[in-house]
Amino acid sequence: MAGFATNSGSPPHSIPITAHDILGAFETMRGDLGTMQHPAPAQQVEFVIANDTELTWHRMGDALHAGDWLEAALPPEVISGFQAVGATAENSAGGVGASIGFRHDFHDESVGPLSAFFIVFGACPKSTADRVELYSGVMPKRALDSMAHDGNEFVLRIGEKLEDRGGERRAQHTHITLGDLDLALTATYSGTEPGVVELAITRVEI
Repeated sequence: MAGFATNSGSPPHSIPITAHDILGAFETMRGDLGTMQHPAPAQQVEFVIANDTELTWHRMGDALHAGDWLEAALPPEVISGFQAVGATAENSAGGVGASIGFRHDFHDESVGPLSAFFIVFGACPKSTADRVELYSGVMPKRALDSMAHDGNEFVLRIGEKLEDRGGERRAQHTHITLGDLDLALTATYSGTEPGVVELAITRVEI
């Protein structure tokens, strides 16, 4: 996976920029970007993740399913507050898709250190259906550290379960609650070649 777009900086107070604004801008650019891709778009999965919250997310790992994938290309390590990041996974031997996972560690006054995390799976256009799958949760930090001490292996295991769901889901939506903060995660699968997974992380007022 290789990072292909990064934009950071707090939005202006008078005109807040939301994750959906960022993804909307990406939609308008896709026609031009399509001419700049690698020669085999049917073997690619692109991830575009837009975070319009102040939170910082750290990459747990990534996984590439059923194929010989490029090893040298890596997605971003961090999604900072009010930032959009992108990554491209390319398969050279006919694979199913790719998964990427991020986590945010925080302290809850009543229970102590917790970790919120998400893993998103996107299908390779060469596979049987255009689809996206999303899994997220909140658990004690110590428990996630134990389960995900090898982040790539953890993302691989969860990604395989997401892949096994089957179907043709082109959108997934879930919530994560961090104390008094409620986050909405919305993943959509857009386009066919290359396969593009867009994920918006937005704050919801409780």
